[in-house]
Amino acid sequence: MELIEICYQDEDVLVCVKPPRVLSTDEPGGMPELLRAHLHTDCIRTVHRLDAQVAGVMVFARSRVAASLLSQQIREHRFSKEYLAVLCGTPTQPADTLTDLLARDTRRRVTYVADTPSPDTREARLSYDTVDSADGLTLVRVRLHTGRTHQIRVQFASRGLPLSGDRKYGASDAPWPIALWSYRLSFAHPQTGEAMTFGAAVELAVAMPLSWLPLISDYTREAEKPVQATWVSVLVYGLVSCWMYVIGMGAAIFTGEYDIAVIMVKAGLGIAALVILVFSTVTTTFLDAWSAGISAESLSKKLNGKKTAIAVTVIGAAGAILFPMDDITGFLYLIGSVFAPMIAVQIADHFLLKRDRFAVAADGRNLVIWLVGFIAYRWLMGVDTPVGYTLPDMVLTVLLCVLAEKLCAGKKNG
Repeated sequence: MELIEICYQDEDVLVCVKPPRVLSTDEPGGMPELLRAHLHTDCIRTVHRLDAQVAGVMVFARSRVAASLLSQQIREHRFSKEYLAVLCGTPTQPADTLTDLLARDTRRRVTYVADTPSPDTREARLSYDTVDSADGLTLVRVRLHTGRTHQIRVQFASRGLPLSGDRKYGASDAPWPIALWSYRLSFAHPQTGEAMTFGAAVELAVAMPLSWLPLISDYTREAEKPVQATWVSVLVYGLVSCWMYVIGMGAAIFTGEYDIAVIMVKAGLGIAALVILVFSTVTTTFLDAWSAGISAESLSKKLNGKKTAIAVTVIGAAGAILFPMDDITGFLYLIGSVFAPMIAVQIADHFLLKRDRFAVAADGRNLVIWLVGFIAYRWLMGVDTPVGYTLPDMVLTVLLCVLAEKLCAGKKNG
C-alpha cells in the first residue's frame, strides 16, 4: 500500500492527499478503506469526491456528526474547493466564470453540456483565472461553486479546452494522467467552527528554503567576500531548487505517482535510484549537522563545533529510528513558523534598520518580536488568505521591527 500523506487529523476530521488512480468513495481499494488500514481506525467517512484519476487534497470525517456538519457546509456553499488544471489551448478570457447545464449519460458513463433544462440537468458553475501559459498549454486555478461529476473536465472541454491527459473528454493521447490537482480546501471545523485552510505543500515548499538561509550564512561568514558569497549561494540554491521542483513535478505527472521511491522505480533507475537517495540524504544531513555545530559555537565559545555536529547527527539518527517518518508535515509547519519570523527579523534589522548587533550576544527586543511572529504564524494557519500565511507573517514581523525601532528612538529623544 502506498504511503498516504496526512496533512492534518484530530478526533473529527482528517485531511490528506489522495493519490491518482484511487477511488475517493467507500469501496474496495478506496481511500476510506486505505485510511482505516493506515490509521487502524473504523470510522472514516467520505464527505466529498475526487475523480479516481485525479489527485490532491481531500477531507474525511472521523465521526457521524462531523460527516453531517461538513456535508451541510457543502450544501450551503461554505466549503471551498480549488484546483489547478492544465488546459490544451488558451482561454479567450484570462479569468472568467463558466455556467452550464450538465447532464449525465449513465450508460456511457460520461457527463455532457445540455442545451435546454430538463429534470436530468443540473446547473454547474466555476470560476477560473490564468496562472501561466506556454507551448499551447495553459495552467489555470479553478474554484468550484457547484460539485457535479466531471464538472471541471466537461466545462472546459465543451469550450474546446480539454484538460491535458484527459482522453475521455477530447484531449490527444498523452503519456500522463489527467492534469488536474485538488490543491486547496477551506472549511469550518465541524466542532470548533475554526476556519481551516489546507493547501498542497505551498507553505511547506517555502519552509525549507527559509530554514537553509542560516545554514548558508554558516558556510559564507568567513569568506573573503561574504556578501558576494552569500548572494551566489542564495541564487544557486534558488535556481537548483526550482529546477528540482520542475523535475519532481514532471516525474509525478509522467508516472502518476507522488512517492519518490515509486517514481524512481517506474523510471527504471534501479540501483542508481538507491545511490541518488543515499547520496542526497548523506550530503544534506552533513550540511545540517555541521551548521548546527557552527551555530553552537556562535552561541558559546565553550562549545566545540565538531563535537556538537557529531552529537546532533547521533540524536537525529536515533530520532529517525525511534519515531515514525511517514508524516513529517507537522514538523515542516513547525520549521516554517520558527524560521519565517526569524528571517523577517534579520531582514528588518540588518537591511532596513541598519542595526549593528554583531557584538551583542542576544537581543531581547528581537526575541520578543520573533515570538509574536511565531504565534501569529500559528494563528494564520487557520485563516484563509489568497497569499497563504508565510508572506503575511513575514510582513507583519518586519513592520513590528520597524515600529519597535521608532518607539525606542522616540523614548531616547524624549
